Amino acid sequence: MKKMKKFILLLLLPAFILNCSNDDDSIVIEEENITPGVIRISQVDTQADLVVLSNLGTTTTDIADYFLCLGPGTYVRVSDAANGNTNLAPNQSITLSYDVNEAVGGLSVFSTNTFSSSDPNILLDYLQWGAGNQARVAQAVSAGRWDNANNFVPVGASYNFIGEANEFGASFYETIAAEETTPIVRILQVDATADLVWLSNFGTESVDVGDYFLCLGPGTYVRVSDATNASTNLAPGENIMLSYDVNETEDGLSIFSTNTFGSSDPNILLDYVQWGAGNQARVAQAVTAGRWDNANNFVANGSPYVFNGNSDEFGSTFWEGTEEEESTVVRIAQVNANTDQVWLANFGNVSVDVGDYFLCLGPGTYVRVSDATNASTNLAPGENVMLSYDVNETVGGLSIFSTNSFGSSDPNILLDYVQWGAGNQARVAQAVTAGRWDDANNFINGGPSYTFNGNADEFGSTFW
Repeated sequence: MKKMKKFILLLLLPAFILNCSNDDDSIVIEEENITPGVIRISQVDTQADLVVLSNLGTTTTDIADYFLCLGPGTYVRVSDAANGNTNLAPNQSITLSYDVNEAVGGLSVFSTNTFSSSDPNILLDYLQWGAGNQARVAQAVSAGRWDNANNFVPVGASYNFIGEANEFGASFYETIAAEETTPIVRILQVDATADLVWLSNFGTESVDVGDYFLCLGPGTYVRVSDATNASTNLAPGENIMLSYDVNETEDGLSIFSTNTFGSSDPNILLDYVQWGAGNQARVAQAVTAGRWDNANNFVANGSPYVFNGNSDEFGSTFWEGTEEEESTVVRIAQVNANTDQVWLANFGNVSVDVGDYFLCLGPGTYVRVSDATNASTNLAPGENVMLSYDVNETVGGLSIFSTNSFGSSDPNILLDYVQWGAGNQARVAQAVTAGRWDDANNFINGGPSYTFNGNADEFGSTFW
């Protein structure tokens, strides 16, 4: 009986030892079953030809000798497509440069160059877009790396993986649509003084604006190609300067893509700006089209008027005028040598009191302005004053000085000059030096009344 018990005990002992051994082995297996590096295609940007691979596993993996493959004969080693470190830690990604087809494609990642393999340890991931049944899809389905040969991700600009490490197939990718490429033609600047208009392409696609139109109002328009000699084909970010006669004081300018000038369609009435005053022609259309903010709003402060907004921003808020520097420009506007009368005019943009200015015919011959008139000597912009001053009807040279420094050639002191009947009158040399006369020999004749017909900055006999 004792022998029988010993025998049974001997039989049970190996089983007990084996059972303990199995417990030890299961711990080791569990440790070995911890997910290693799981390399997935996490993004494909077909427009930029970029592929992002990510390590969704738990161990660092060097993928330098892995391969991207689009089909037989079309593959690249990861290390040849990467600029960064190919040793990927968990949750780390790398961006690769690889020329892929925007319309359709099927991309695999292989751990070796055994490209015909369906071993899931070799064919690690797969993605197809645009159409089913791309190259390698049958292998990918066999490897469990794609769900169905007919399934694909709808075409777009890029494709993002949104699944977990162990999820494969079209369901786990999302399509990112391409940004709409469109030209956006805007009025960039208006120089109402020089009659110049700049258009700019704020869009992402080139556009020919040759058949577009600038329009100030009913019956007042010009085709863009007729307003420039330059190319009218504008690349993104490019602009063009046009010559167009606009009102310096106030106006409203539209740009139309066709000659349907009564339209408020924002695809036709592309942009609008008004300056100097509200309620210009076409402003109601522009407001309806969303191309201006309010019919009463306008850009102030003077020309040039510059757009400082973004492509989708419209209205007076996004425009700024150019504040004119204050200037006092006092000129001799007229001399009547028969009646001994002289007119001074303020060609500047601010008022100026000329009471302490002087008229001067030469050394020792001068008069203070306030002593030559009973009128106000405070001249507003555009205003003039008549002075009584005894001048020679036959020949003379008349200066105006801002101080009694009569020997000066400073243009801030010797403000203006005119000579008639003969050249080389007194003070003419000073006036030429000061830029207030053109040539000592030049003079005007045909009097006895002489009238200035130039602009504020024009001096010399040509302008009398």
